[in-house]
Amino acid sequence: MRDGREVCDLLREQHADLILMDLGLPHIDGLALVEAIRAAGFETPVMVLTAYDLPHLEATIRSTGANALVQKPYDPDELIRRMHQMLAA
Repeated sequence: MRDGREVCDLLREQHADLILMDLGLPHIDGLALVEAIRAAGFETPVMVLTAYDLPHLEATIRSTGANALVQKPYDPDELIRRMHQMLAA
């Protein structure tokens, strides 16, 4: 994807099992994108990656409808394990 604006259009055209996204996106921030995905009725699990370290960030991200938060830097094996967990749920 070039930017966050294309995600909902793509989800209307193609099924996704999991959305893995950063908070820092061009044209729309990740929180607004998660809210747009949920407002459009998509229930696809969303895992957010971020280098931000703000108080209550996980609660804020979950309040938008995201399912999980992974802080950068992250262990690639841990990321894959968590993705598998989300897909199995």
